[in-house]
Amino acid sequence: MRTVGIAFALFTLFYGSMTARAGAMPSCVGSALSGDGHVLVTRDLTYDDPDPSHIRKVLSSTYRVTTPLKEWNQSLRVKGRTQYWPDSTLEPYSTWTISFKRQADGYIPACEHLFVTSDAQFLVLIGNNLPASGAAVQIYRCCEKVVEAPGKYDGPNAGVLVRNIPLHEIIPPPTRPELQMDFSPQWYSGGTWSLSSDNRTLDFRRDTGDLVQIDLATGKVRTKKL
Repeated sequence: MRTVGIAFALFTLFYGSMTARAGAMPSCVGSALSGDGHVLVTRDLTYDDPDPSHIRKVLSSTYRVTTPLKEWNQSLRVKGRTQYWPDSTLEPYSTWTISFKRQADGYIPACEHLFVTSDAQFLVLIGNNLPASGAAVQIYRCCEKVVEAPGKYDGPNAGVLVRNIPLHEIIPPPTRPELQMDFSPQWYSGGTWSLSSDNRTLDFRRDTGDLVQIDLATGKVRTKKL
């Protein structure tokens, strides 16, 4: 019993010295608009079970970046201020996509927060519930053409990976161990995100006041200390 008591005391001392964090469960983003409302991003998921009432796994995810119909009053013959978005199967040149399949460790980008530039050239995924190998920020750019076979529909353009940015480049590792609990706040909690006016830099103002600047064309990260 004495040995058990000592072990329990050491366990309590170790975990008691860790920072425990808890918070609300993150929302799952299904679509997003650019800051000016002119570019739409949608997300589609496939599951191992079609019944949504069952516990199921996500097998694949696809993100689509779409620009609105440029001649919507002329082509649709409809007068009004409604914004119209094309069917990607009919107008593939207005859409580009990125797709993921479930990895061996079970991780798949499925509920990421999204930023898309107003020129539709860059899509940024902000990672949630990252595994050890997961990227905190994923940057993709438009586009490479997907060619399936001569005479067949080629499909939408494919986004090109610019860079997967690890978390330690954006937020330094903590000075002591941190205990992550269910519904722990995400790594970006307390920070503020913004895109530059030229759509080429993503800024993240950390809760410490430090400014992290990410070059979307290269994925290079620069931090300006407060």
